Amino acid sequence: MTSTLLVVAFSFSTLARVGPPRSIYGVYQTCPFHCRTIKINSNHTFEYRLNGDLYHDERYKGTWVFVGRNKLRATSPIERSPLKVIEKPRPDAGDYSVLVLDPNVGVVPGAVISGRGNQGPFAVKTDQTGIVHIPRCREFKLTLNHYTGTHRIRNSSAREFVVQLNGDQIVNRAIDETWLVESGRLYVAGQDGTFDKNYWSDRLSNKEAFKIFH
Repeated sequence: MTSTLLVVAFSFSTLARVGPPRSIYGVYQTCPFHCRTIKINSNHTFEYRLNGDLYHDERYKGTWVFVGRNKLRATSPIERSPLKVIEKPRPDAGDYSVLVLDPNVGVVPGAVISGRGNQGPFAVKTDQTGIVHIPRCREFKLTLNHYTGTHRIRNSSAREFVVQLNGDQIVNRAIDETWLVESGRLYVAGQDGTFDKNYWSDRLSNKEAFKIFH
C-alpha cells in the first residue's frame, strides 16, 4: 500500500515538474458568428482576440498556468483605472442625475450605477440616452462589462455628474477560463467546470496564425 502511494505521488510530482506538452502551443480559432482566436505562448502568456459581428478586433493579453494534463487556467487583469467625472452644481435639492459617455462622447446605455442612499442601497441602469437618476449619496459605483469604478462626490452642491469612460473601461473583458487542448482542438470549460466536446476551436496553421498575430 505504501509503495503504491509513493508511485502515485511520484507520478503527480513528475507531471507538475515536466509541465504541459509543447504540442499545446499555437493559435486556435472558432468562428460561429464572430471569431474568437486564442494564441497560447510557451512563456505562460496568451493573446485573445474577438473580431466580427459585434466585435471590432478586440485584443486582450494575460497569463496561464498548467493545472493538469493538457489543462490550462487562463486569466487576464481587470481594468482598475479611476473614473473621470465632471460634477455640475444645481440649485435644487433633488435627486442626482448621471450621464455616461464613451471616449467619442457617445452615450452609454446599460451601465449599472449603484450605491447607498438615505433609503438604502440602489442599483439602476442608464437608459438609451445614457442617463440615470439616483438618490442622493456620498459616492456611486459604475459597472460595465467587467469594469467597476467608484466616484466619491466632492462638491456638496453637485446634482449632475458626467462620466466619460476611456477605451479600456468600455471594452474591458476580464478573462478567467480553463482550457483543454487535445488533438489540435481547444475546449473551454463551462461554469460547472466540464468540457462540452461538441464545441471547440481548431488549431490554425502557422501561415494563418501569422496573419492575425505578427
